[in-house]
Amino acid sequence: ADIVLDTLVCAFSQYCTTKYTVEKINVYPATDNPKKDVLQYPTLKYRKVEISSENAINKVGIKCSPDQVAKLLSKMGLQTKVKENNLLDVEVPPTRHDVMHPCDIYEDVAIAWGYNNIERTVPKTATIGKE
Repeated sequence: ADIVLDTLVCAFSQYCTTKYTVEKINVYPATDNPKKDVLQYPTLKYRKVEISSENAINKVGIKCSPDQVAKLLSKMGLQTKVKENNLLDVEVPPTRHDVMHPCDIYEDVAIAWGYNNIERTVPKTATIGKE
């Protein structure tokens, strides 16, 4: 439910009086227990995902540096910092709930690079095709 709420709030925030601004509301529990926490919605949380730039480069099949991968991801709305050992800290905004796993980040690298710019290769598998 949080994902749907965040997505709808982000999408419709362009129609607010002050564009792209929203207010949180308090949601009180339906209980007589005053110790129960009051919740605030929407959460609109950013989350961090750590990936290896080498994995991204190898999975996509491109040749570039970790800094270039970070630039490609920033084109896709994912702020990225290069850390030591070729690790990347990727910040996923609440507008990008489609990014669930590292493979989704690799896909964004491929899109930003351009699918038609990726060198085509024949898979290294030996199979016999039959009809």
